[in-house]
Amino acid sequence: MNAFRLSLVVAMVIAVSACHKDKTLPEPKAEANPASVIPQAQLDTLNKAKAVEGTLMQTDQQRREQVNQ
Repeated sequence: MNAFRLSLVVAMVIAVSACHKDKTLPEPKAEANPASVIPQAQLDTLNKAKAVEGTLMQTDQQRREQVNQ
């Protein structure tokens, strides 16, 4: 019976020590320059889309003014 208790205690100690891990997270890597991450072609397309959106907003505003008059 004494050997059983000793083996049980040893198994508990091993289980507890095996579960103990270093909980610290690794340091985050420095982020790259976002401009270098997004290809230039996509940035150009985004700028064109914003220009088109601006034109549509101006046209919409002009039509609303004409309707209100």
